[in-house]
Amino acid sequence: DLLGDGDRLRPAVGLISIGDHFDFKEPPERDVAWVGAQGLRTLQWLSAHPPDQVALLLGNHDSARVQELAFETDASFAAARRAAAAIATAPDRDAAVVAFHRDHPQIPTPGLAMRDFSAFSVAQRRLVQQLLMDGRFLLALSATLADGTPLLLTHAGVTTRELDMLGLAAERDPVAIAAALNHRLDLALAAAAGSWQRGVAQALDEL
Repeated sequence: DLLGDGDRLRPAVGLISIGDHFDFKEPPERDVAWVGAQGLRTLQWLSAHPPDQVALLLGNHDSARVQELAFETDASFAAARRAAAAIATAPDRDAAVVAFHRDHPQIPTPGLAMRDFSAFSVAQRRLVQQLLMDGRFLLALSATLADGTPLLLTHAGVTTRELDMLGLAAERDPVAIAAALNHRLDLALAAAAGSWQRGVAQALDEL
């Protein structure tokens, strides 16, 4: 009973998507395009709802489209995926890994191409870029349970390491932590958005 007319959420329904809208399985080569299309459709459907109804948190598989995979084309990534898959059966595995890094210098490891980010497409990157520029993707949200318990909602855990990086070593207020995380995202986005708007490839700086 969550859906209303047109397969959209009913007005009284709200969702928070915790991130990682892509790469939900390691597909065989014949299914890569299908798996990639499902992730794209899912994120398009979620983002078609207004931001006060559907909140989108950025996961590492989402950010990878504009970080590790920022300079890939559909063709270059398909070639990288095939090269990575061939390493397991290569007569000289070490030489195959060296060749992979030589031919695909922007992809940190063969595993990212073959498994972790295997369903990448340029269309996904464009959507992630647009949602970031539109302010739809966040790194964190703060919330409160019905019993008054405060919550910090993020894709991944925030530990004392991340708080130190934010300059908030002693902070425990979810509102303050969420604001600091989202500000860090805004700073990275400000450095990349101009290039994206001109159609120039640029990676989002490390958050």
